[in-house]
Amino acid sequence: PLGVNLKATTSGGGCLHFQEDDDIKLTFALIKWAIKDLREDRCTSNWPHNLDLPRYFGMNNLALKNANEFTLIGLACVVFHEIGHIKQGHKSGVSVVQEQEADDFAADWILGGVAKDETNKWDKRVIGLAFAYEILTIQSMYSGQYDGITHPRTFDRLYRFLERLELPPDHLVYGILVSTLKIYFDDLDIKIAAPAFETFKDCFSFLIDCLDRESQKQLCRF
Repeated sequence: PLGVNLKATTSGGGCLHFQEDDDIKLTFALIKWAIKDLREDRCTSNWPHNLDLPRYFGMNNLALKNANEFTLIGLACVVFHEIGHIKQGHKSGVSVVQEQEADDFAADWILGGVAKDETNKWDKRVIGLAFAYEILTIQSMYSGQYDGITHPRTFDRLYRFLERLELPPDHLVYGILVSTLKIYFDDLDIKIAAPAFETFKDCFSFLIDCLDRESQKQLCRF
């Protein structure tokens, strides 16, 4: 089944293991529901009755609190991207360079309010921003439309965001992205012959290269 016993490890000692507990099962049930809507190109089906509804996080549930905060960071990324266009004085018309400048403005504003030594807060914002760009990448994987003409290719936006931060190669965000992106590679039956990797970042870069090849295949079909 989708995602069961999924884990990521590195020879450097990093490890993420999504164990098969009740919360994880519910998480993957929600992912399956979202994928079904994405495949059918619609966002109108009812929320699954057996899954938790989005809610205000004023509760003693750390997982829900984190999920809500990641979502808010992702929404802030969209809002401040558009504000970035205004602040940068971008005129009508769209270009890859303008989109990159707006991406940078959004990331710098969201991360600028927290010092790197406030590790938990800063990492949470990094992960939330990475999720925002990963969602765009996942949508492209299912639609086959990666852009690259008016906007940077979706996976390039994700990669560029992380490269600007100069994170350690085994930073948690790379492990999370490796684990979650692999879910969608498997669901779309995208075959990859992955070697062993020293770090999470090495594996992440490998998956980005795989998406680059997939995007080239899509171009060849048109």
